[in-house]
Amino acid sequence: MTFDELTVRVHSLFAVKDYYLVPDGAEYIVAEENEDKMRENFLSLMRFCQERGYIPRMFRYGNEVHIRVIRYPIIQGYNWKRALLLFLATIGTVMFSGYLLSSGTAKLLSELNVPFDITSQAILYSLGLLLILGIHEAGHMISKLKWGGTTELPYFIPFIPPWGTLGAVIASRKIPANRDELMDLGISGPVAGFLVALVVSFLGIMTSSYVPEDVAKRWTQSGEVSELPMPLVTVIMERMLGSHEGVLLLSPLAISGVIGLIITFLNLLPVSQLDGGHVIYSLIRDDKKRMIVSLASLMLAFMISPAMALFLAFFMIFLPHPPPLDECTGISRRKKVIGGLAYAFILIMCLPIP
Repeated sequence: MTFDELTVRVHSLFAVKDYYLVPDGAEYIVAEENEDKMRENFLSLMRFCQERGYIPRMFRYGNEVHIRVIRYPIIQGYNWKRALLLFLATIGTVMFSGYLLSSGTAKLLSELNVPFDITSQAILYSLGLLLILGIHEAGHMISKLKWGGTTELPYFIPFIPPWGTLGAVIASRKIPANRDELMDLGISGPVAGFLVALVVSFLGIMTSSYVPEDVAKRWTQSGEVSELPMPLVTVIMERMLGSHEGVLLLSPLAISGVIGLIITFLNLLPVSQLDGGHVIYSLIRDDKKRMIVSLASLMLAFMISPAMALFLAFFMIFLPHPPPLDECTGISRRKKVIGGLAYAFILIMCLPIP
């Protein structure tokens, strides 16, 4: 692409005040216009440039709007071998966690002469949790395809029992175009994963057992069982299924649903490059206001789990959220309303109740 071709294209989309050459490209000072028009015109320019091996960035410098177009940087390729190894390792840690949970549950229920098959329950735990996480990442992948990204498989994160995993991440090589894309990227995975987690949790609670209160108290005092913070939506589910005598002992399938919902909650906290970080970056343009929201979420996380808060603080300090290519325009009204409501609803429904 020649400088003249680029300049003609920019002139056709924006009112150019001035322009000059920069290393590996050119920079244009353009007049500020209606946000919706600027957003769409920038997307048009971005597609034009990317087809020719260039990438544009629109930002403010002082009171002026600048568009800088440079050659597309070389980004490290996708490591499919690492992704495969992590996925296999995660299957192993999740299955091992499911086996430990099922063995412990079988031992407890044997005291009450309740039949319990360890193998099938361990498999159900593994399938439930991996399905929630897999559909979550599939939601992100669909969003990426919609915005012209590629379909690399995610990097799953193996973890110690009783969870077995901390979810997965997608190492995207595409910089989000604008705040609309950030909203789609941030909310697509949680919505997909949340819907599956609802089904898994419901089926899990249906297959769980109620034990006498004195027995549950004895198990808790001896350390044989521990209380798991229940997401708000599972508390609602339990009450909708009717009253029962005794204390609910979650089946491994139910635990996989609860863990999936808690991971969704963690992902939705407005911190760093987590899903919630993408959503809040799309909704709030002011850096100071975003920082206040992030700090407030850390305080909430600390009240639930200090370890959780430290984990999030690490992300916040060492992985700050980068801006989209279009830093000048805000999110469109439709995505702001629909995405914002979906975000708030899922975050509240997944809130762990100690």
